[in-house]
Amino acid sequence: MKKILVLALGLVCGASPLLAAPAPADTQLHDRTLDALSGDGSAQLVRAPARRLSDAGGELVPELALRLGYDELATLSPADGLALRTAERESSAALAADSYFTPLSARFSLDGHTLAFAAGSGGTLRALRWQAGSPPEALVPDGSAWLSGVSAVSDDGKVVAGWLLRTRQSLAQGFVWRQGQGLTVLDAALSLPRAISADGRTLAGTGLDGTLGQLRQDALLEQFASEDPLGGNKAIADWALVAASDDGQRLAGYVKRADRPLWQGFLWDRETGFVESPHPPLFDAKAAAPARSAVELAVLKAYGLGEANRLGALRKHAWRWQDGKAEILKKDAELEAMSRDGKTFIVRDGKGALLEIGPRGERALAPLLPADLQGELALRAISTDGQRLWLRDEAGRSVQLLDGQVLAPTVAETRAQPAAFSADGRTVAGIYVNDPAGVRPVLRWEGGRVDARSCRSGSSSYGLVFLSGDGKTLAVSHPDTFCLFQAW
Repeated sequence: MKKILVLALGLVCGASPLLAAPAPADTQLHDRTLDALSGDGSAQLVRAPARRLSDAGGELVPELALRLGYDELATLSPADGLALRTAERESSAALAADSYFTPLSARFSLDGHTLAFAAGSGGTLRALRWQAGSPPEALVPDGSAWLSGVSAVSDDGKVVAGWLLRTRQSLAQGFVWRQGQGLTVLDAALSLPRAISADGRTLAGTGLDGTLGQLRQDALLEQFASEDPLGGNKAIADWALVAASDDGQRLAGYVKRADRPLWQGFLWDRETGFVESPHPPLFDAKAAAPARSAVELAVLKAYGLGEANRLGALRKHAWRWQDGKAEILKKDAELEAMSRDGKTFIVRDGKGALLEIGPRGERALAPLLPADLQGELALRAISTDGQRLWLRDEAGRSVQLLDGQVLAPTVAETRAQPAAFSADGRTVAGIYVNDPAGVRPVLRWEGGRVDARSCRSGSSSYGLVFLSGDGKTLAVSHPDTFCLFQAW
């Protein structure tokens, strides 16, 4: 990271400026915020400045997060004034008061005529398809699902991929909806579609092998690992987890003491931490280590848990569904992305490593990348043909791969954080982070050409950045205004 920072400071002090003064917006709309932009830039999904999410929406968010796992599927925002904006005119969604919607998974068709999204009120959520001038249409019949949502749409807007939860106790199931044919619910193993090809023939996603209880356990285990409440305690030599409560609130396990020949049971609550017990289960290890099976049974009994509460292994797999035929791409893995041509897939394996699966077979991405990248890699974009990838490490450093080769960063990349990408991955937009004037304009660049634009809201000169799939429309959204830039 220091090397990048020194390079950036050196460029700031150099004689040749990166860019001219940022140009103002071609269009700036006030009392509106932007949530989605069509592939050709002609249509926008807009709404009134955000108010507080309704209580019903707030209660639904953790339910979605538990069952779906991905932020883009589980995030909800107030839907006040939600509208499609095309040709400088707005078409209202006319949703009920206190409605909410899924801003991160709203998807336009390429021409902007069709939008797939999910919305609801009072604890409901429905997968919808919407065309300007017509009311949103439900994709899942009434009464057939507790909740439903969308994740992708074909270029022509005639095919939508999504998910549904039949009951509160169900795991998600994927579906595909086709204009003129209606809804097809996919096999139970095809849980969460995340991508669709441009022609709508290929879907890809993540499958869940387990139960709702195991999903709760999985979320609890992730929190325990993140907080690491036993870390740094020198009195503990080792520890193991045994079981979790049905509600996913408490974990039971035991520790091996380092300061004395003793094993001791414990109960941990996700909100309050370790639960004090006057008589925790204790096991003498002076003569020999106690039998693990006996220790586990005693822990279950001491904390009111049964065999059904034992930790089970929730398994995941990345899948592809093409022309009605399903295929497991990778076991013990999650889908990260699919190229729009439906031929290249990026998956994350059980150890957190990114793998590419495509016409050349399977290969790990880490060996192709600089060795000094820090932490887990995030995939930021994949081009339509799967040849170009954008990745970012935990320190914020971005790397571009073209056909497996690392490309040298452009000057713009050393000065800005890439935030949005064209469909081919060649045109990029981001915030100028090393501006000595403190203006921090938005940059759009392709190769050596860099354009700077300014979209101000009060004292702020930057916000959320959007770029159309063709790379010709840049948008910047603040909580109370947004700007469009289309002249280059």
